[in-house]
Amino acid sequence: MSVFFISSPSKRKSSGHIKGVICGASNDVFLLKEKDCFEITFDDAGSKKKMSEEKRDMISKLPDDIIVNIISRLTTEEAARTSILSTRWTPLWLHSHGFFNFDNSLRIYRLRRRQCGQLRKIRLFLSEWQRFMNTLQKTLDSLQTPTIKGLRICIDLGNPRKIPDWLNFASRKKVETLELDFTFTYTYLLLGIRDSIRNLLSPDLLFGPRGFKFQSLHVLRLASVDITGDTLQQFLSGCSCLETLCVRDSRILTHLKVASGTLKHLELEECNVPFLEVSAQNLVVFTYSGEVCDSFPFKCVPNLEQVSFGGPYARYVETNMKDIDFFRLFSQLSVVKLELRARDETIHVDLPEFSNVKHLELFIPHAGGINLSRHVSLLSAFPSICKLKLKFQSFGISSREVMEFEGNLKHEYERLEELEVCGYRRDPCQIEFILYVVENAANLKRIAFDPVSTFYSARTADVKKVIGALRRDSLVWFADGLKPYIPDSVELIVL
Repeated sequence: MSVFFISSPSKRKSSGHIKGVICGASNDVFLLKEKDCFEITFDDAGSKKKMSEEKRDMISKLPDDIIVNIISRLTTEEAARTSILSTRWTPLWLHSHGFFNFDNSLRIYRLRRRQCGQLRKIRLFLSEWQRFMNTLQKTLDSLQTPTIKGLRICIDLGNPRKIPDWLNFASRKKVETLELDFTFTYTYLLLGIRDSIRNLLSPDLLFGPRGFKFQSLHVLRLASVDITGDTLQQFLSGCSCLETLCVRDSRILTHLKVASGTLKHLELEECNVPFLEVSAQNLVVFTYSGEVCDSFPFKCVPNLEQVSFGGPYARYVETNMKDIDFFRLFSQLSVVKLELRARDETIHVDLPEFSNVKHLELFIPHAGGINLSRHVSLLSAFPSICKLKLKFQSFGISSREVMEFEGNLKHEYERLEELEVCGYRRDPCQIEFILYVVENAANLKRIAFDPVSTFYSARTADVKKVIGALRRDSLVWFADGLKPYIPDSVELIVL
């Protein structure tokens, strides 16, 4: 919420009058009647002379529906804080119809970093988990608004017993966005518990006597929630407005047939789906990370522009670009993201060229000293890229003999203007890769280094912000080492 003032010049030179205007976070503007505005008088020097005390609190004079509209634009935490302003404000935030985000990721991350024994950490985790559940339930029970924009619940392990209640709440409130993220990130001592506690969305739960309906749902994101392909297909058939579907780490999703006229964004990460069939005319973005599919998954995706492949399937795609199906697919894309997990150092030769791809992102697992010539050779398939992102994931130092770097690009990258590097550790092989790209990109304008490594790519934004702040100084030192070898025309920054 922002408050702006419009000055109204007075005919008197000695003073000026200000009339109030309140603007929401969007383009909505609420104009106040003149009788409701407060007045500030200035002297000749421009300093404040007096303020009408009874009209100082301008916002509280607004009607309740306008205040609720403003509160609905705040985050969940900010909206709750407004309850302490006055007795009149205390119940108003419970009528908010905004997006309710219950995210415990940052608190869990800080507990994880606390210097104490492992048993103490487990007790702290269980105590924090119970506190979060109590706060969540109390808040959901207190909300009095008939509809809300969205609901997001992010907590390690989740709570299988509460999932029916959360789905019922989301259904009754006609949410447009529903996110359930139960990804476990805390401590390895609880890995056994994590494997035994699984949050399941069964057909009996979704389509049984309670019969949840999500006619208003536009976005559905599930992480560490088990759901079968048949259940997901049946769920999709009842969501006529669904545009985004993201499923991560579902262990029982093995067969999935997606047929939708509204779906624009589909993500299946850390899911092994040997049988996958996608027919979605409006699909724009597709992500899959898992085992190799039995057959080519795309049946009808005429508007697909961006793909991201990870796990064994990415390796399969990398070695089968010449296949007619993949060639047709890549020929219509503008953004390609590949997670390269193979340690193979064989150089790519005779790759097909996809001049339509403008944005290329490569995830590169890298042991110190491992030659990166293979990954450089892959760039030859994308001669027209404007942005290149390299995401290194370091895992120790290789004991093998270092092979000589082989620069083998077929093209000059005249359109490449931005290079972004994640996970940079000043490794000699990484430096060779970066400088070779710079040499072949005459119009490069910027090299950006991201301090958040790929290990934390699935974490929430607030956790990434803390991690980035912790690692930024060391990355600045790493990046400064490249300055003598980078042309003056190229800007070198750390995000």
